[in-house]
Amino acid sequence: MPDKGTQSGVRDDEDLGVKVHARRPSPIVRRYWRIRVLGIPIVLLFLNSLNAPTFSIAYQAFFGQAANVRVFLQTIEVSVVATAICFIVGYPTAYLITAASKSVRTAVLVFVAIPYLTSLLVAHIRVDRDAGGGMVNNMLLEFGLISSPLPLIYNRLAVYVGMVHIMLQVMILPLVSVMLGIDKALMSAARSMGARPLAAFWRVFFPLGLPGVRSGSLLVFVLCLGCYITLAALGGLRDTMLSTFIASQVETSFNVASIAASAVILLAVAAAVLAIFELDLSGTQGRPARPARAYWWNRLLSLSTLARYLNELATPYRAKRWTLPD
Repeated sequence: MPDKGTQSGVRDDEDLGVKVHARRPSPIVRRYWRIRVLGIPIVLLFLNSLNAPTFSIAYQAFFGQAANVRVFLQTIEVSVVATAICFIVGYPTAYLITAASKSVRTAVLVFVAIPYLTSLLVAHIRVDRDAGGGMVNNMLLEFGLISSPLPLIYNRLAVYVGMVHIMLQVMILPLVSVMLGIDKALMSAARSMGARPLAAFWRVFFPLGLPGVRSGSLLVFVLCLGCYITLAALGGLRDTMLSTFIASQVETSFNVASIAASAVILLAVAAAVLAIFELDLSGTQGRPARPARAYWWNRLLSLSTLARYLNELATPYRAKRWTLPD
């Protein structure tokens, strides 16, 4: 029989001599606030995009113009390229951080996190002054590496530099968190079985670090989709994305239906990417699985079913590759 304190949701900690409140909000309360904070604004935004109650289709007008389609595709392209650059630079950096000693690792992580604590506008102004103010070009001209100043500002290169400068630590920190949990003895075991260092890394360490790659890539990609300050401070007229496109619509026409449609399209891209990679936003990770009847429809709606099916088909092939010769 539980004691009275346990029944009321409060238990006594004998070691500390204090009462610890163990009561958690009920699922109904959590669902209510989730719907109120996220669901209702999204529904209202979608209804505004349909120009309710007249229900004029703004999406057809959006995709009916070639310039809007170009902005849409350019938004995805810039976000994918920035995410790829962050991965190429961030993965080796995270690997070196995990391989370093504890004191060095702590110091490096502090230096990695400091730029993220700086205001985005201040960081972009610094990049603007260094590139557009002539410091980089003056150094290159002084060393004789170039004969004329390079266009380092208000172009696509400046946008990528600004995005990577801000998003790199968002990629590094999840990678470091996952890599620190990988048992280093697995690499030693692979080496003892005759695997070369590169083969041991590619077949043992890299697959175990894929959750960090997924988390970091999703965070960087979604943040790049809605990136506005970087484009406004460092981009040119040809570097328009949906975020700056929405801002220009607000400043000029202020067509609520068109603005809401652009916002819903941007939100749909982010939601589709999160659904493909099965990011759990419901806070149920680590809890016991619910009955199949409660979430069968969620599995049907998930776009990762095909990916899991292909993964099952590739399982015999991977097992064959790891089979030791006689």
